[in-house]
Amino acid sequence: MKKYIIYIAMCLAAALSCEQLPDDVQIYGVGCKDKEVALGSDAGECTLEMFADGEFTATLAEDATWIRFASDPEAREITLNGDVTVDFAYDINRGIPRTTVLILTRGTNVFELSFNQDGILEGGVTIEQKNISIPAEGGQFGAKISTKLRAEDLTFEVEYNEKNSTDWINGIGLKNNFISFDVKANVTDIIRHAVITVKYDGGKGYIQVSQYNAGSAMEEVEVAGLKALLDSEGECLIESHIVLNGMVINDNLEKNGAENRMISVDNQDMAYADRIIYVQNEAGTDGIKLIFSKSCADLVSRYDRISLDTYGLTLKREDNPVRYSISRIPVESLVATSAGDAPAEKVRGLAELTDNDIYTQVTIPDVEIPVSKGSYAPIDIRYINLMVAYPMVIRDKDGGTSHMMVNVDCPWSRDGKGLPKGSGQLKGVVVHEKCDNFAWDTAKENELVSSGQNASYITGLGTIGDYQIRPVRKSEVMISEDASERFSTLMYEWGYCDYQGVNLVKNYTDDKELYPTYPLVADPLTLDAKFYCEKSGSKVALNLVNDFTHVGPYEYGGVITEEANGNGIYDYLGRSAHWRPYGAKNGVIYSKEGKQEWETSNGSAWCVTGWSASQYWCAEFPTADLTEANSPLNITFGTMNHLKKENAIRNWKVQWSSDKEDWKDVASYTVPDFAVDANRKVSQLPGTKFITVNLPDEVLGLEKAYVRLVPTDKSFTSSIYNAINYFAIRYNN
Repeated sequence: MKKYIIYIAMCLAAALSCEQLPDDVQIYGVGCKDKEVALGSDAGECTLEMFADGEFTATLAEDATWIRFASDPEAREITLNGDVTVDFAYDINRGIPRTTVLILTRGTNVFELSFNQDGILEGGVTIEQKNISIPAEGGQFGAKISTKLRAEDLTFEVEYNEKNSTDWINGIGLKNNFISFDVKANVTDIIRHAVITVKYDGGKGYIQVSQYNAGSAMEEVEVAGLKALLDSEGECLIESHIVLNGMVINDNLEKNGAENRMISVDNQDMAYADRIIYVQNEAGTDGIKLIFSKSCADLVSRYDRISLDTYGLTLKREDNPVRYSISRIPVESLVATSAGDAPAEKVRGLAELTDNDIYTQVTIPDVEIPVSKGSYAPIDIRYINLMVAYPMVIRDKDGGTSHMMVNVDCPWSRDGKGLPKGSGQLKGVVVHEKCDNFAWDTAKENELVSSGQNASYITGLGTIGDYQIRPVRKSEVMISEDASERFSTLMYEWGYCDYQGVNLVKNYTDDKELYPTYPLVADPLTLDAKFYCEKSGSKVALNLVNDFTHVGPYEYGGVITEEANGNGIYDYLGRSAHWRPYGAKNGVIYSKEGKQEWETSNGSAWCVTGWSASQYWCAEFPTADLTEANSPLNITFGTMNHLKKENAIRNWKVQWSSDKEDWKDVASYTVPDFAVDANRKVSQLPGTKFITVNLPDEVLGLEKAYVRLVPTDKSFTSSIYNAINYFAIRYNN
């Protein structure tokens, strides 16, 4: 009957339109185009069309932990008005089909609809207690499951880890949504382990059982208690049964839950993230990284509360920054798990992060990605095996900067949607990760090679800061798609170089000056800002080169599709600023010998060949209308050494001036070599490196300000050309 509430209300209103209603009678209408919404088992998004004759609320049921409002993932209820469309994001369902409801309320009228999601284990079994700890005296125990199957549809097998201790689990069966079993008393002098395999037609699940012995002395600690075992950098073997209790804050369902790793220049471990869980205490004041010897995805879920027996494991502390980890953990060390809720929200600005936040979950407020171009992983996919994660720059309202880590095999790293252009919140795990493609310690490399290590297997020398944020879900990148909804103002942006005015609005002149592509105007040459390369007081002609910022979609190991999607930069006429037709092909990307190839650029990047030490990039722009209230003034740019040769210009600095005479240093940065076919290295970057820099307040209030990018290396391969594919200037509202 609820399906027809809005129609009944409308009919009633029509019937009474010629009569005067009592003052206390109000006719409201609210409804939705759909009464039932069918969702696939994979994570995804859906849109509902709702209608009402005024303000109404949309409320998700309490059990709707797997689906959320895309506009406000933390909210369980939102207020809407009139006819609207509402987007929802939902998680993957690795279990059996599930259902929850959404309730629309306007006045006394209520419309209820259901979300019905398929499960990967369609008609199978979801084991909710995957790890159980049993006392020495034994008894009857059970593991909670969800299933529509009958007892006769299930079979069971038990595998005992210790060869001399078998046949201590018996009587296994299905009773009231529990896998029930009997455990004999443990009279041995060891803690013993077993795995119960639950089999059914089309699948199976596992229950890990650990039983203590009568003489075992167990000490339970939280993360801080375990950290207390090491008060300086080093390692220690844990020789007693210390049980770590904590909350798991990640999973790898979207392939961005943890880091993968480079083993050598030719080998990646892209399954490494499946073995890592981050565990924090309930208060979120301490965290630790646990690395298992094999995937623990079937044994642990995000926000599970776990108990880990650390006996025989090695605790490691690393400094600068201080962080703790345990590696090579056998799965049988997980002695208990139970499902739990997400932790209380912990809010931090980027500049407020400390070592104690590492491996805990935080929410960064008022944050933006200060890049309008490309995807989360803007690299040349022909060399994707040189990189495991891309560090995308982020900045917050208070001027803090950092990187958001996105794995290159994460489905949304290049899903065709590009980067969000507004601001908002970012939830994720605080990590300390290396990126050899962005930074490299040559002195340390030489030291290791001198000690006998194979240079091809030296990795992990690329420090990119103390703290990075790793979002576990794309829905936790809560940054608005709307450029008008951000805390900063995009003052000028250079996103392409076009000197013909055929494919895009012309913005390059015979004077060798490049004008902004934003603000969007019919003639960019009328804008009062410009970008150019200068050498010994004379401007140098710019050449056009391709970059690798196409937004996709791209599936890891495949090819980019939907070529017309472009790279997120558009001209005044709404044309995409990425690729122009190549020869007679009229295509954007073509396949050659099974490999992905890029066609001629229309100036998505621009470069200068034949660099010298006296050469630099320069941007000039007015800041007369800006005050300290607009601080910080920020520049963000994308750069790469494009030619596939070694010994490019690596070291650079950012300087500013008010007169082009007196230059003041602001920051330094590095640009790695591009991938070199004949001599690949983990320190090479097959794509753009985005860099964000806050300028000092002295740059504000000037009739004309100058910012330049200057090489500081004195020796390099001069034929290599440094390229820029993006330069933007922003200030706070």
